[in-house]
Amino acid sequence: DKLDLRAICGAGISGLTAAMSAVVQAGSGAWLSCDEFQDPLLKKVINSARKMDTASGGVVTDLIGGLGQSGNYGRRLREGSDREDLDDDLRDLQHRFGTPHEAFKSMGFDLDDPQAEWRSAGAQQPSLEEVTKLVEEQNEGAGLLGGAATCSSN
Repeated sequence: DKLDLRAICGAGISGLTAAMSAVVQAGSGAWLSCDEFQDPLLKKVINSARKMDTASGGVVTDLIGGLGQSGNYGRRLREGSDREDLDDDLRDLQHRFGTPHEAFKSMGFDLDDPQAEWRSAGAQQPSLEEVTKLVEEQNEGAGLLGGAATCSSN
């Protein structure tokens, strides 16, 4: 057994790079909204676009956002037949169960029982064999970090 420090280092660098890209994106948004968009002329343009968007029922948002609020890419909780199906399902559940506690009890979770078995159940721990498989030496191959091994597919 051997510890592949190059693979661990590569994973750390990958994670750090991903985190930095998120910080850059948040920073650019803060800079735009707190600095650039504070110009009185730009504020008027943005407020006008917001009013047009509200009056048009979100058409401006659909155009700018790309995917829009229609089809499978929009909000799932919009008005329409889908919403009516959800309402029917909710009414059925409310008819079958008087309280959320009764619904959980029907699934085997008595929320009112402080001595319930599920409350004392611990997290499942992996076996020693499963942990050992995580650090097994893989085939040496030329990867991104030289001879760093890749994860197995299973």
